[in-house]
Amino acid sequence: FFLVMDLVASPDATEVKPACFTVGFLVNYLWLCQMCWMVVEAMNMYQSLVKIFNSYTSHYFLKWNAFAWGLPLIFPVIGAAWGGKEFVNGKTCFVQFPQAIVSFWVPMGLDLSSTKLCLG
Repeated sequence: FFLVMDLVASPDATEVKPACFTVGFLVNYLWLCQMCWMVVEAMNMYQSLVKIFNSYTSHYFLKWNAFAWGLPLIFPVIGAAWGGKEFVNGKTCFVQFPQAIVSFWVPMGLDLSSTKLCLG
C-alpha cells in the first residue's frame, strides 16, 4: 500500500495524476465497503442472537453482498462527479475536504450509527 502511494503521490504535485485519482477513489470505496461489511455482520449477529425465531431471509447472501459492495460505490462516484480533478489531493492521494464530507465522513457516520443501532 505504501509503495503504491509512494509511486503515485508526489509532494510537489500541482495537478492530480490519473493513477493518484484511481488510488484515492479505490481507497475511499474500499474503506466504505469495509464499514458496510461491519453493518452486515451486525445485522447477522442481531438476527442470530436476538431475533432467533422467524428470522429467515431468502437469498440473504446475495442481498448482503449487493448491499456491502454496491451501496459504498454510490458515495465516491458522487464525490468524484462533484469534485472532478479536485476529488483527491495530489500530495496524499486521498479525498480532499469538501468532497470528503459527502463521499467519506457522512457514509462512515451512517455505517457506525447503524452498527450501534443493531448491536445496541
